[in-house]
Amino acid sequence: MAHFGVLTQIMKLAQYINLARFHRGFLTGAWRPAKKLLLTAATKLRYHSGIPNKLSPHDRRTSVASPNGKKRKRAEDLFPGEIWRAKNVANDYLGLRQPVHNTCLTYMSCAPTQTQILAGTHFGDLRRYDTRSGRRPVSDLKGVGKVGGVKSLEKGLSEHEVFVSDQGTNLFAIDVRAGKVVYGYKGISGAVNSLAIAPSLLASVSLDRFTRIHSTFPPAAEGKQQEDRGTVLEKIYMTTVPTVVIWGQGAVDNSRTIADQDEGDIWEKMKQVGEKNE
Repeated sequence: MAHFGVLTQIMKLAQYINLARFHRGFLTGAWRPAKKLLLTAATKLRYHSGIPNKLSPHDRRTSVASPNGKKRKRAEDLFPGEIWRAKNVANDYLGLRQPVHNTCLTYMSCAPTQTQILAGTHFGDLRRYDTRSGRRPVSDLKGVGKVGGVKSLEKGLSEHEVFVSDQGTNLFAIDVRAGKVVYGYKGISGAVNSLAIAPSLLASVSLDRFTRIHSTFPPAAEGKQQEDRGTVLEKIYMTTVPTVVIWGQGAVDNSRTIADQDEGDIWEKMKQVGEKNE
C-alpha cells in the first residue's frame, strides 16, 4: 500500500511538470534530470504494482535514458532538397527552450545568391539570418510588432529598409541597420495583410477593406536624424476584404500625363460645334 501512496505523489508531481511545460510551450523538451528521474520512478512503480503504464509516448521516450547516460541529440541531417536550416535562439532565463512561431519572412536582397533572410515572429520579434555566418540569427529585434506579433514583411528598395505590419493597425518603416523604427503611417484602421513596394511608393491592403498608396523615404545616413516621413497619399475602398496586393507591369509609370500630350491631339478629340451665322 505504501507503493500506491508514493505513486500518487509522483503522479501529481508529473502532472504539475507536464502542465507547466505545456503552458511554457508545446513540447518544449526542457526536461531536467530530476524530471526524468520522476518519470522513471513512476514507470517502475507502475510495473511492480501491476498498474498499466499510461504515460504519453513522448514521456515514455524521454524517460528511457541512453546507454551512456547522455541526452540523445537530434538528427542534424538535412531533408532532401533542404540546403540550410536555422537554429533556435538561446534558452530563456529559466533555461527553457523558446517556442518557434514564425509568421512571415522575406529576403533582404534581390541578388541570385540570397543569403540574408528576415523572419517575423508571433511575439513581435524580427530575426535576421545570414546563411554564410551560421544557423543562429545575426540580429534579433525585440518588440517590433506591437499588437499580436508581426503579420507581414516587405523589403524596401533601400539597402537597410524594411516595412513591417502587425496584427493591429500599425505599419512601420524599419532601419534594420540601427534596429529602430524610422517612421509609422497613420490613419489605418485594420491589420495590413499584404505590402508591395515600388519606387517612392508603397501599396498596402488591410482588413478594413481599403487599398492604400503610401509615400516612402529611405532611411537617413548613419548618425543623422530622419527628416522625411511617409504618409498615406490615396486610399480606395474595396467591396471585399483584400488579401494580396502586387504592382502590375507599368502601373507606376507616371511619365505620360495629359500635360505632356500634344495640344493638337486634344483639340482633335473635342466635338466640333457649328458656327452661328450672323
